[in-house]
Amino acid sequence: MNKKNLARWLVIPITLLLVVILLVQISLSDIVNALLSISPKFLVLSFALYVLLYVFRAVRFRLMLKSRVGYCTMFNIVCMHMLANSILPFKTGELAFVYLSKVQMGLQAGIGLATVAIARMFDALAVCVLFVLALVMTRGKTDIFTEAEPLVLVMAVLMIAGIMLVIWYGPQLLDMTNRLLRIKVFGWLPLPLIRSKLKEVVEYYSSSDSQSKVFIIFGLSLLIWIMASLSTSILAVNMGLGIGIWAIIAATMISVMFSALPIHGIASLGTTELILSAALMALGAPKDAAISSAFAIHLMILMFTALLGVYAIISDHVFQILDKKSFKSE
Repeated sequence: MNKKNLARWLVIPITLLLVVILLVQISLSDIVNALLSISPKFLVLSFALYVLLYVFRAVRFRLMLKSRVGYCTMFNIVCMHMLANSILPFKTGELAFVYLSKVQMGLQAGIGLATVAIARMFDALAVCVLFVLALVMTRGKTDIFTEAEPLVLVMAVLMIAGIMLVIWYGPQLLDMTNRLLRIKVFGWLPLPLIRSKLKEVVEYYSSSDSQSKVFIIFGLSLLIWIMASLSTSILAVNMGLGIGIWAIIAATMISVMFSALPIHGIASLGTTELILSAALMALGAPKDAAISSAFAIHLMILMFTALLGVYAIISDHVFQILDKKSFKSE
């Protein structure tokens, strides 16, 4: 059995194992109580912020792809992309955007993949900024993650360097990559295909139009993660964590950083709860409250994602039917 098949077979047992390890430390009633602690008005507000998060994602992708489709279509693509990304293991859901952008917009797969990669760089930069801000705001109450600040700042610098390389120094990056690919050790790779895809991406993203939008895209990325952190914090505020909003935001950003790694199983169950609860405990939350809150928050976010994903699928289907009817009437 090769490594890929082994990973597929291990996804479910590892997910179940992590969930069981966490659940034996609390009771199911703790999770139920955490869910019931969310007041209806906070639930509505959290969902509204979560929808805004998707709206900003749609605006950002539309800007990056130079307005190839309308806002409604892009919003639906974002909803379906995020649904796939939330459910599928090992971050394979990212490929949903590549597929959907190709089907809905006729976008080349290379540009679709590069768009996701660059968007994730902006996301990482925004998350680093919010994490450092949260640490500054919680300083004096807890200094447990203070030592992590230099590492996070290094990550932020690397993200800035990556964005600059792709957008401002794309041709030089392409030239350097082509030179590296001439080395014999890379002879087994499909070099003509790689070169052509890299050329597509560089030509698309190194234009003056793309360069002028960098700060707007970063601003949208910040808004995306501000909405995400507020949505989560509002859900957690009455769950008996005993820590402030900024500490919850810091814990959420730690969870987001780990979510970028391809280590998660189905629906990220187990790993998300483990990381989020550990971060909450490190910031001063009681163990029972941290674990039950992590489960409750993750379940609510999955529900939000599922609702928006189902809306997008139905909406997309309805638009297709209406398009066919209008085409026939013409």
